[in-house]
Amino acid sequence: MNGPYTNQCLQTWWTEAGCTASVPTNAWWNTQSQQTVKDDMKLWAKTEDQASVSACYGKSLIEKYPTTVDSKGCVSKWYYGENNNIINTCGSPDGDMPWCMYPVYRSGSPSWSWKYTNDPHDPQCLRNWKYYDSSGKVIQNNISSITTLNDTKSWCPINRYVPDNTNIGIQAWEYC
Repeated sequence: MNGPYTNQCLQTWWTEAGCTASVPTNAWWNTQSQQTVKDDMKLWAKTEDQASVSACYGKSLIEKYPTTVDSKGCVSKWYYGENNNIINTCGSPDGDMPWCMYPVYRSGSPSWSWKYTNDPHDPQCLRNWKYYDSSGKVIQNNISSITTLNDTKSWCPINRYVPDNTNIGIQAWEYC
């Protein structure tokens, strides 16, 4: 049996699909079978683009998957160098005054400071990060998670601080 369906019925199926916002108007649903509508709603709930997340959850992608930084903009959990222990926001990994890492990446950084991934919600990926070229000039601000900038595959910087970032003039850290 095809629609039309009541808004209450559509809202119930929308909620069952996992969506938390009010059901959007979609004339196409009223021409489809109940199962087709439910399957389509489940697809909306699983699709991770801005339009689907906004319709299903009433949030932007950044709001749904918030950045892992504190109120000063420091990465909440990060590593200093390739093999050191995790630091919770503010620490002194180099024996200096306590400091924190900003969500930034410098082109040409070692391979252990970034990774290939297609998952924009990968917990290692920095969120809302700034991309610098090797000389310290900003390439792009506010990259939400993964990018294909300067590559053919999706990648992201991860929560590992590159020690030589202190000497190249980028704002990669701050005393806390």
